[in-house]
Amino acid sequence: MRLRFQPLLMKPKIKINKMSKVKSKNNLVMKSNENQKPFDVVMNEHFEKCFQKGYKNETSHSRMWFIPIVKEQSVMDDIMNIKSQNNHWTNDYDLLSEIFPKIQLEVNTDDEGNISSIYVLYSKGGKLYRVVSQKDYGIIKSRMELKNGKYVPYEKCDLVPFSGVVKHMDKGDRRIVSSISYKNGVKDGECYKYYSEKKEWNYEKNRNEYITPYEKTTFKNGKRNGEFENTFSGEKGNYINNKKNGEWKVKQYSVKHETYSPYETKFSKKDSDVVLHIHYRNLSDIFLDTDDIIIVNYVDGVLNGKFKSEWYKGEFHMGLLNGLVSLKNYYNRNLNTLYLDGIRKSSVSFGFGRDCSSDKEDKYEICSYNSLGTDVKESITLSTDGLYNIPKPIKSKTEKFLTEDLYNSIIKHQNNMLNDSLEQFRRNWVVTDISSYELEIIKHKKNENKLKSSIRIKRFTPNYLEVKSDGYWNDEIQNYFIEECGYPYYDEIGYEKKLIRSNEYRNVYYYHGLLPKLFMFSQSGEPNKVFLNGEVLDEYIGEEINPILINFQKEQYQLFSDEMKSSYEKQLKKEERKKKSEEKQKQKEREKNGLLSSFPMD
Repeated sequence: MRLRFQPLLMKPKIKINKMSKVKSKNNLVMKSNENQKPFDVVMNEHFEKCFQKGYKNETSHSRMWFIPIVKEQSVMDDIMNIKSQNNHWTNDYDLLSEIFPKIQLEVNTDDEGNISSIYVLYSKGGKLYRVVSQKDYGIIKSRMELKNGKYVPYEKCDLVPFSGVVKHMDKGDRRIVSSISYKNGVKDGECYKYYSEKKEWNYEKNRNEYITPYEKTTFKNGKRNGEFENTFSGEKGNYINNKKNGEWKVKQYSVKHETYSPYETKFSKKDSDVVLHIHYRNLSDIFLDTDDIIIVNYVDGVLNGKFKSEWYKGEFHMGLLNGLVSLKNYYNRNLNTLYLDGIRKSSVSFGFGRDCSSDKEDKYEICSYNSLGTDVKESITLSTDGLYNIPKPIKSKTEKFLTEDLYNSIIKHQNNMLNDSLEQFRRNWVVTDISSYELEIIKHKKNENKLKSSIRIKRFTPNYLEVKSDGYWNDEIQNYFIEECGYPYYDEIGYEKKLIRSNEYRNVYYYHGLLPKLFMFSQSGEPNKVFLNGEVLDEYIGEEINPILINFQKEQYQLFSDEMKSSYEKQLKKEERKKKSEEKQKQKEREKNGLLSSFPMD
């Protein structure tokens, strides 16, 4: 038998006189009616003012406290103590929220703002129900029990699927943080999540305005169906039966993570984890780990169709990259990569290559990849011949690689930067690098893509002296110019000697950029060939550097030292002339003002 605590059941002694007989009789009737209600109902009615204060003139729903059926006398005493204090409603809220867990309520008001009914909203089996007591107790329509720290409906209550809008409010600033629409217990209609206000510039009104960003999700019969929009992140699209479909604006990092599952399905069962990791790494180059928006397409929640970001555009097929993926104008570089079912097959890049002197050089790089699409199998680099006028003896060594197949490979990748005919292509371009690689994959370890063979033409600054220099002004090269080239202008700071250079050379940090360049042809297994003064020389004679090349570099360093010396001396003479001119002008001003240029000793 369920016990019902009714501490108000005891009737207090009431003195009745003749003057108040009618009034006292009415009071007894009222108390009698109240005493027929359970303790939890009476207490929830008493704290009605809390709801009245928080939800006046609107129908709102928020997670608040609710007094369940109480069995422990100590808990009843605590509630009665709070009741007797008659504190402000916010204090009552805090005190009662320490005793009972939060619960979701439906609070309805009449036209005058007075509370007309209070229901508990209870979630069960993915649905939201209104808890309705089988017995009507007035404005308190629900009764709950507390079991294992959780609310459960009292057995004499019915669960009625909820239809309406549930608004959750922030306890601190009392703003609405979400608005969820329900029909027959499931989400149906437009549901909103609200962010904090932020200041944003209105270009039409030419002023700052405060806006409230929101996230809207449209539901139908409990499933996401219809428009989704997040004005805070910029994401937008449509759902059909809980799955993304059609064109979407999404964050790049979310696309990056969505590509993992299709690649895991394709590779993880037959290949090592290393291979899968390499594909993730390559995907990270396209889909950055940022909040930047990318436009993609979905079919039943799977990436399928064209995509476009600030730098890239391409296409997915069932979650895997397929077809051409193009990178446009990224640091003067364009890259077209051909994918087939998620695997890189080949690529063509076009852009500006820079050498030490900061000259621009048009370059193509054509790559083919291994069967797994993880690493380069073979690469060919083309450079424009017109800028550097590569010597014929060097250029002729790679002319045979300018084939029609190579030309068609560039055209196939639709790189519209190449407008040459086949004849112009062979005349204007030179193959400067052909490299082939061999991939070695060690299970659970880092892969290694080892160079197997190469043929290269490179333009370089000779660096054959014993002086250790990478083209920058380190201590060794400065000492070389002073000791070996006789450069006379320097400061001694402790044990170090620092060159004093003219303004013309003071801001030159990379001096190799001002020195003459040579051309070298190298081929795996063969000695390097250097073109100098119309001749093709071996870079090494036996195991020693060709002395002709060493002498050439010494001559160039001496000429460079003499140029710096001449430039600094010209600057000194110019500064001296300027100083004399300024002194002469001051003398004229003194004479004009009647001042003597000097005073007699006696």
